[in-house]
Amino acid sequence: MSSFGASTIVALATPSGVGGIAVIRISGPASIDTAISITNRPADDFRPRHALLTPLFDFDGLEIDQAVVTFFPAPNSYTGEDVLEISSHGGYVVPKNIIKACILYGCDAAAPGEFTKRAFLNGKMDLSQAEAVAELISAKTDVGRAASYKIMSGKFANLINLLRQQLVDFLSVIEAELDFDSSEVPELTVKERIESLNSVLATVKKLLLTYETGRRIVRGAVVVIVGAPNVGKSSLLNAILSERRVIVSTTPGTTRDPVEVQYQINGLPVQIIDTAGNRPASDEIESSGLSIAQSFIDRADLLLWVHDNTSSPSDLSDSIANSPYDQKFIPVLNKSDLLSSKQKKQYTNSSKRLSTFLVSALTGSGIADLVTTIGDLMAPTSTDSEILLTNARHFEALTSCFEHLECALSAVSDGTPLDVLALHVRSSLSSLDSIVGRTTSDEIINNIFSGFCVGK
Repeated sequence: MSSFGASTIVALATPSGVGGIAVIRISGPASIDTAISITNRPADDFRPRHALLTPLFDFDGLEIDQAVVTFFPAPNSYTGEDVLEISSHGGYVVPKNIIKACILYGCDAAAPGEFTKRAFLNGKMDLSQAEAVAELISAKTDVGRAASYKIMSGKFANLINLLRQQLVDFLSVIEAELDFDSSEVPELTVKERIESLNSVLATVKKLLLTYETGRRIVRGAVVVIVGAPNVGKSSLLNAILSERRVIVSTTPGTTRDPVEVQYQINGLPVQIIDTAGNRPASDEIESSGLSIAQSFIDRADLLLWVHDNTSSPSDLSDSIANSPYDQKFIPVLNKSDLLSSKQKKQYTNSSKRLSTFLVSALTGSGIADLVTTIGDLMAPTSTDSEILLTNARHFEALTSCFEHLECALSAVSDGTPLDVLALHVRSSLSSLDSIVGRTTSDEIINNIFSGFCVGK
């Protein structure tokens, strides 16, 4: 039974605009009544999961379009309710008139994400799968699509439920020890308790370690080019892109506003940002540009710290050793075409901490190797066999689970009373439950689905 009472909703499920077809989706107990009204056909004509070609009529009886109508009776539908899908001609006017007619026949306009929200509340999917629907739709690359699809397909939820069952089994024994005399129930040894908790802890830790890669694959990595004026930052960006996207000049301060470019490296979406040269601002506009540049640096996943041959090998070594940046960075020496072989070797060996990439934005030398290294640092070359954590909410919940499990392990090792151990295990269970939506508040659920597009 639907969780939404008598409400029947309608929305366009395909993008608005000129196209071959448009799909209008209707969900709720009045779906079949809406079908009867908009087609002037009897209920028996709408056989489950059979496509029916039929004219559609507006509230005044005027024919709108000829469309294909398919009826999916509850519970065998996307939302778990009666669902009607209308495939009409595309464009702006036809779908708009069909939706207007459906509303006049008694449907409500669907809120963002309401169809998937109903699917979740009606038990068609758990919350992690519902969230993956939105990520799958917004995937920018095939790698991102694959990562989101693994979660939407239920593989992630199956793993979470497996961990949950291990903790439930463990907790059942602990609580039995609390409630009954040792002669009535078998007790777990300290070693058995540690092994049970470590088994779950190891899997949770492995998942947590995939988050940075998963986040970058789905949302993209932020790579920021930094360095002093005139070291060739804009030229480097142009060389990476193999086109002239940024104005290049020998005049300091040419780049005042950060320049953002979307790029892909090995299927990974990358936002490359060229920033203003790091120097005292000459005016208010340049000062504003430097402030914006700093905001990009603060959220960067990787910095390309560009130098040129005006920095001696020893100066470069000192700069790397005393880096002002907290983020991961790659030292890049531009204009290497101006160096002799001996000088190149001196720069390459100048730092024991990090290898310096020698490139020439003018000739393209070293650019391909730099791009490959960026891809290797931001994402592994293969993620086919691994579930990647891509959602910040899931990461926070698993972090909480991990912390409570560590407390439980300490409780076992320290001989802490069993009721305290049980409390930590229950808290870790609650964290897992929040991922799949067992214990998630209505406020969080509503916030999740408000970010969906209308019609999904």
